[in-house]
Amino acid sequence: MSFDVSWVFTAKNKYSKEAKKIAADTAKINKEAKLAAGALIKKGTALRKVKAASIIARRKLRAYRKETNLTTRASSQLVSQLKTFAAAAIVGLGLVNLIREGAKFQDSMADLSAITGAVGEDFDFLKSKVKDLAIASRVMPTDVALAFKSVASAKPELLENTALLSDVTEKVLLLKNAAGIEMEEAVNTVARGLNIFGESADQAGKFVDILAAGAKFGSSEIRNTGEAILIAGGSAVDAGIGFRELNSAIQVVAKGGFVGTQAGTGLQAIFIRLTKAGFDFKKLGVDGVMSQVADMLDRTEGSAAKAQLKSKLFGEEHQKIAGALLRNIPLITELNKKLKTTGVASEQAKVRMATFNSGVEGMKVKVSLLASSIFDRTLPAIGALTGGVNKFLGSLDKSDIEAFSFILIGLASAAGAVGVAFALAFKAILFVVKPVFAVLKGIATVVAQVVAAFATLDFSQFDLSGAFDLGGSFLGLGSEGAGGGESFTPPTASPAVASANAKATVSGEIVVRDKGGNVESVSSEGSFQGSQGNIGLGLAG
Repeated sequence: MSFDVSWVFTAKNKYSKEAKKIAADTAKINKEAKLAAGALIKKGTALRKVKAASIIARRKLRAYRKETNLTTRASSQLVSQLKTFAAAAIVGLGLVNLIREGAKFQDSMADLSAITGAVGEDFDFLKSKVKDLAIASRVMPTDVALAFKSVASAKPELLENTALLSDVTEKVLLLKNAAGIEMEEAVNTVARGLNIFGESADQAGKFVDILAAGAKFGSSEIRNTGEAILIAGGSAVDAGIGFRELNSAIQVVAKGGFVGTQAGTGLQAIFIRLTKAGFDFKKLGVDGVMSQVADMLDRTEGSAAKAQLKSKLFGEEHQKIAGALLRNIPLITELNKKLKTTGVASEQAKVRMATFNSGVEGMKVKVSLLASSIFDRTLPAIGALTGGVNKFLGSLDKSDIEAFSFILIGLASAAGAVGVAFALAFKAILFVVKPVFAVLKGIATVVAQVVAAFATLDFSQFDLSGAFDLGGSFLGLGSEGAGGGESFTPPTASPAVASANAKATVSGEIVVRDKGGNVESVSSEGSFQGSQGNIGLGLAG
């Protein structure tokens, strides 16, 4: 049986190419493995540094924790003492404010008693009314007492009638809330208005309603109307013009753009001049007199003659205000009717008091009254305390004052010591916190370095696990001509390709062809060993 070994040469050629490719791949893998190993060594060094830093940090933290516990206990004791001191200070300030508020109300009532002469039951009545009106009007009790005093000063006849004084003051407070004006303005408008027109105190409510209705239906606010009334009121009374008609005239000229003192000055001059000219305001009213003047001007021919007549009747400086009256005669008549409406002031005050700020003011009033009540109940004790302190201070001599000064100096020193304690506690806290932050910063720096080092590797270029497996398989095949010792048996029809430098054993008839093509047959076992570039054949027996 013959056996063709030509496949050996074919295997030899193919083996040579594959061996070279495997060698190149192995070299590349070895290089990349060395790079990866170097990077891992660097990362291991960084991690060891992190571990060492962590150990040091833990040791420092344990030491800092002990110091922090000591500082915390000291701080807690200090804070507890400060809380006690703060609570005492708050209570003390509260008592001081209570006494101050009660004393202020006591002073205001003393002033009211002095000007009214009210004592005993009359004084108690006024004090009760002050408190009631303060709650109803949401005005501080001291301001209500001042309003009583101002009204009593403006209308002295009320000093003998505390009930009527209370009623007028109530109307003043109503006007204040309805108009949103200051207390002094409200007192002047009501009290002086009553005096100007010679009205009794029981007409105060009507005055207030007329003022409020004028602001509602006309063009002048109560504040401006009050200013005009105080200026033009006297000439209006002399001319026979009532409070309501004057208010109507003020509203009409306000429509023409003249308000406050300007309106009052102009109307005052017009009333005086027309009265001197023979016009009867008391009989005809303001609208009737202005109608007569309009008729006279209509009957006057020529613009020059009309201008001369206006100048004679009103004066050069007041013709514009007179023109506002002449153009709105029907409005004067209409307002005279509307200003008879009652209850307008109460409606306006109710609207103004239905706000958040007004509610807050009401709360302040109640707190003030509570303080005054507590002050009244504790007044005997407070008086005794004050008297005792005054007596004690009066008995002090020079040596006592020096001793007291020494005590004050000691207290000041104690306060300074507290300040020093605060400073030391703050420094202790900083001493504990700053090193901890330094260690944490160092740890963060090392971790950042480790992350940055790993980020420099491009792991997508190779697979370490696959590289190590493949490298382990070919570590013995790296040099040319070294035998691997791997045995194999090629098939009859298709010879197998041996690995580089492999040794094979075959059995059966072996056919060998020389260069000339001649066939040599050997019927015995043989072996061959190949290397890159040649094959040697040995025969047994």
